[in-house]
Amino acid sequence: MTERCMQMFFPIIIQDHWVLLCVSMFMKQIAFFDSLSASKESSCLKCAQNLIQNFAATTLKHGVLRTDVSRFEWIYPEGYPKQKNVYDCGIFTMVYMDAWDGKKIVDPSLVKDSVLDFRKHAAALLLRSEHNVVKLDEFVKMYNARKT
Repeated sequence: MTERCMQMFFPIIIQDHWVLLCVSMFMKQIAFFDSLSASKESSCLKCAQNLIQNFAATTLKHGVLRTDVSRFEWIYPEGYPKQKNVYDCGIFTMVYMDAWDGKKIVDPSLVKDSVLDFRKHAAALLLRSEHNVVKLDEFVKMYNARKT
């Protein structure tokens, strides 16, 4: 890892909920995303701040970075789409990583469609995995048999 990298993403799971940190070396900022809440008092934010403290201390101690990222400004972007259920936080986290340009979510109106696309893509990868015991054509036959 060098300090030339533009952004580092840290997806974090806290009590079965995903949040996202983006450390921008260029902007010297840390962006915090929570698809459920925008509260600056959340336990997720406190854990994220702890992660940054530990990351900064470790990278400085071992000479990985020369910059203390724990001194970066924390920002809390607004206006990005939030989940409307209790199970899409991981997908929203991936979509935020894809859509965040360091200043804003590139096109907030596309996030909803991206969430649906990510879910479909993940399902397709799982169905087509070589590790599946049941092959895709067998699965389709079983599914079609149940429908009739």
